[in-house]
Amino acid sequence: MKRLKPRWPLFCIVVLLQFSLAIGSTPRIQTHNSFSEFERGTAKDVSILSDGKLTLAPKFVRLLDTGDPFIWSVVADKRGNYFLGTGNDGRIYRVTSHGDSSLFFDAQELEVYALALDKQDNLYAGTSPNGKVYKITPSGKATVFFEPRETYVWALAFDSKSNLYVATGEKAKIYQVKPDGTGSVLFESDQSHIRCLALDAKDQLFAGSSGNGYVYKLLPEPKAFVLYDTQMEEVHCLAISADGEVFAAAYGEPGRMPAPGAVRAADKPFAATGDEQQPKQTSSGEVTLSPQSIVPQNIMMPTRTRTSLFRIDKNGYAKELWDVNDESIQALLLDQNGNIIIGTGERGKLYQMNRVGETSLILKTEEPQITALNSAGSQGLIMGTSNMARCYRIGADASNSGSFESETIDTGALSSWGVLSWEGQSNSGKLSLYTRSGNTERPELTWSSWTKVQEGEVLRIASPVARFLQWKCEFQGTGNMRPILDKVSITYIQKNLPPEITAVIIHKPEEYYEIKENPSSGNSTVSGRSGLVFPQTLSKSENKKGFRSVEWLFQDPNIDGLTFDVYYSSVEDKLWKPLVQDWEGSGYSWDSAQMADGKYQIKIVASDAPSNPEKLALTAEKLSDPFIIDNTAPEITNVTSGSNGRQRAISFQVSDKWNLISNVQYSIDAGGWQIVYPVDGISDSENEQFEITIPSEHSGPLYLAIKAIDSANNVGTVQKMFKGSE
Repeated sequence: MKRLKPRWPLFCIVVLLQFSLAIGSTPRIQTHNSFSEFERGTAKDVSILSDGKLTLAPKFVRLLDTGDPFIWSVVADKRGNYFLGTGNDGRIYRVTSHGDSSLFFDAQELEVYALALDKQDNLYAGTSPNGKVYKITPSGKATVFFEPRETYVWALAFDSKSNLYVATGEKAKIYQVKPDGTGSVLFESDQSHIRCLALDAKDQLFAGSSGNGYVYKLLPEPKAFVLYDTQMEEVHCLAISADGEVFAAAYGEPGRMPAPGAVRAADKPFAATGDEQQPKQTSSGEVTLSPQSIVPQNIMMPTRTRTSLFRIDKNGYAKELWDVNDESIQALLLDQNGNIIIGTGERGKLYQMNRVGETSLILKTEEPQITALNSAGSQGLIMGTSNMARCYRIGADASNSGSFESETIDTGALSSWGVLSWEGQSNSGKLSLYTRSGNTERPELTWSSWTKVQEGEVLRIASPVARFLQWKCEFQGTGNMRPILDKVSITYIQKNLPPEITAVIIHKPEEYYEIKENPSSGNSTVSGRSGLVFPQTLSKSENKKGFRSVEWLFQDPNIDGLTFDVYYSSVEDKLWKPLVQDWEGSGYSWDSAQMADGKYQIKIVASDAPSNPEKLALTAEKLSDPFIIDNTAPEITNVTSGSNGRQRAISFQVSDKWNLISNVQYSIDAGGWQIVYPVDGISDSENEQFEITIPSEHSGPLYLAIKAIDSANNVGTVQKMFKGSE
């Protein structure tokens, strides 16, 4: 086997460097090499292995298209015949080992939920509603073997002594039926239904209930015992390993199981059309329910319903192996190697899980539900689907061809494509890789056609410039040799778009912030600086005399790292001078005492140079609103003494060139500061006239102090001594 690896360590670096110089943005890589990444794509006849590899899926052949909506159960006899229990017309089909098919039995009831075979290859069918168990000989002769007088027969199982166990609802019971057809109630639960049964090699019986999703252990103990409470609504599938471990699939919330006769909104799209179907009539003349009214709830689980798979040991210790919200487990089977085969809906996927929970996606069907699984020995397994009811045989041989389409890759902006590299093994087969691109999130007719990558020293992507890209791999096998794809990497370069400064905010005077530059990561491929990608959150401010602070918000469509130049200029002269340059922060504080009083603006210039070549770097700028720098105290003038009627008064004027007068106080003979308001009653201008009425007790000499504060918190004071006669 030849392992193929990308030939791009040196050559591709040169190509990418040239590419970056031509486009003007940092090259980026999108890689797919894990199960979760591959599972987001679309596989056709391709398996996704748990270790993150793609290979051709097992070959599966359609044996029968029943024309019915549902296959509920599948069993195989010793001669290699397969029997399919279906709904909504109560039919059982037989498919021979040669692939020939025929209608084997048509029940009066509408659904055949359960099938089982005894040691003589007699087939037993559990039907619903008006549940009965039919015995059908290999020649096709049918008789009613047991009639539990319950609405539903959900499951059948034989032990080594040919006793048949019958699980029922709406009364949750398990009947034990002897080979002669006489039956008795083995167990009656207070839940709604017993939905599934399983027997281990020692005839230990296990059952799963709905209403509350319990796993019961019965026999040989005389009393049923809850082995595990799943804390979910229903246990609908059970499987027992050779060493006695129980695997249980459960879904929903406990205690919320609706009556099976009720149809939920989520069920209706999946039910049979049924308009032309008439209700069936039994031999006693009783009319059965319509097909839509008896579809079991687990087949029609809404995708939002939680579903889980538990592994339970002999002591009842359970471990959850599966917790996937958009895939509901519909069928379980243990293969010869102890792996768990899982059939799911809503997307019709078949999974294989090993004992430690590592999961591989084996294949995906056209039908949305995989509802029945059974072993076909050396020939693989038999799979039954619903909507529509079809039967497939999955063999050990690989498909001859298949394809895989990746998820849509969103580059975030218009991008040019570089190279595609991959790792894998051809194994005498062939892997062909293609890409397509477009500008809608989901591929549609406006996307480019699939184009094969151009082979050479590197695999060049030939798809047009766009925001979105998909890659596809076509697999061709040789015999049973399967090519394997381990990893795919796509390189692209966004079209460089300019950054944008969305806001420039000037903070109040004396608000100081300790703003640090973003630590350079050193990861930039273009410069030694990493730049700032997102605005910083400013720390708590503190008051510092004379300091001013500016903050800005920004964005870059390429998510490039940015640096910033901060300039200031007076509004009058428009001569821009730098405050700081190549700053990797989204705010800056400075001491405005270094600047003359006046009206100013700040200009912020953003550059994406850290992420782009110098000649191709782009910039953006934005101006702040005008603001005042004022570090000069208000001026107190014309302080004079006079009279105000019979009382003594002192008048004065306060003026400030740039800001409003916010507060004026006075003190007489150091007796404490008192507020004084302007003569006009409101301080709303840069010049205000004030008058102080002196109390009579200060008729003699007095010492007057005046303090004026402007809106920039500048403080001006004056002191004056007045004689008694003044």
